[in-house]
Amino acid sequence: MHRGNPAAPIHLTEFADYQCPDCGVSYPVVEKVLQHYGPDKIYYTLHVFPLWLHRQAFILAEAAGVVALNAPEHYWEAAQFLFANQAQFFNSAYRNKTANDLYAHLAGWMPKFGVSPATFYTQIDSDAVFAHVDADIHQALIHQIYGTPTFVINGFKAENLDQTTTFAQWITYLDALLQPATLSA
Repeated sequence: MHRGNPAAPIHLTEFADYQCPDCGVSYPVVEKVLQHYGPDKIYYTLHVFPLWLHRQAFILAEAAGVVALNAPEHYWEAAQFLFANQAQFFNSAYRNKTANDLYAHLAGWMPKFGVSPATFYTQIDSDAVFAHVDADIHQALIHQIYGTPTFVINGFKAENLDQTTTFAQWITYLDALLQPATLSA
């Protein structure tokens, strides 16, 4: 999903996993950065990249996909909610639970995001939702992304930005990109 002005000078792409603790740390900082600069400075794309070691990650990505396809105006609320509540989905929390337990858990939250539980159950395993999630995974593989969170700025992987990057460090980094280039003769 995208937000901001596509003509913005900075295109920030994040590859994240809703079950990744490091993504849970970085997402609120990125949100603060987006608010600081506003939509005319940063065009933000979130690609959900469920990692294989997070057992619930793919279903969480599908749940976000159901929201994206049915109530896109609530997508960012859902993303923030999933990151903020990810401890409820850690592998340890679901040690003796099944996928059906996770579906029931998520279905109970769907009305917060404009999706009925019936719609959620109908679409969670649909081809459209799978294609939505698969498109994000495909983007990760094209960009040779193998972990989360990973940030790409204006087409280049930002190797020095991760979950440990503070708000002030983000601002320093992005302000430098917003400065006009000076050419020396």
